[in-house]
Amino acid sequence: DSERCKKITIPVLVCKAQVDKSVYGEKEDEFVNLLPNGRLVQFEGSRHEIYASGDETLLKYYQTIESFLDE
Repeated sequence: DSERCKKITIPVLVCKAQVDKSVYGEKEDEFVNLLPNGRLVQFEGSRHEIYASGDETLLKYYQTIESFLDE
């Protein structure tokens, strides 16, 4: 529920696949929007397992995670 989400104060990164048949994308959006420090990054053309994408997407995925951890 939204009150519980507001209690999550640490930064949260959600990596979203563009073509995902395992997770409801709108629910990911809702969740991130309820977080005080949430960030959502969508990976164009990727499927559920983003880490199994092509080289270009995989590079962006790793760079996104590394950047988030460096903040």
